[in-house]
Amino acid sequence: MSTAQLTDRLLPVRQPPEQVRTGDVIHLWNTYGDNGGFLETNGGGPGGGKYDVCTNAYYNRAQNVADWKLHRA
Repeated sequence: MSTAQLTDRLLPVRQPPEQVRTGDVIHLWNTYGDNGGFLETNGGGPGGGKYDVCTNAYYNRAQNVADWKLHRA
């Protein structure tokens, strides 16, 4: 049985990029299987889920769909 490693990269929207902090807006780049993309939303999710998400090669496919804001857990 093989396992795939899930790796994401945080790309700060703020320029110049500094240390990522709570409240920052970021783009998430998924590198799973060398076939990743920017994590983005497609609106409300099915079956009561909060979001329907996918990856896309372009961060600006539509306004703000790939912008994620960091909050403290």
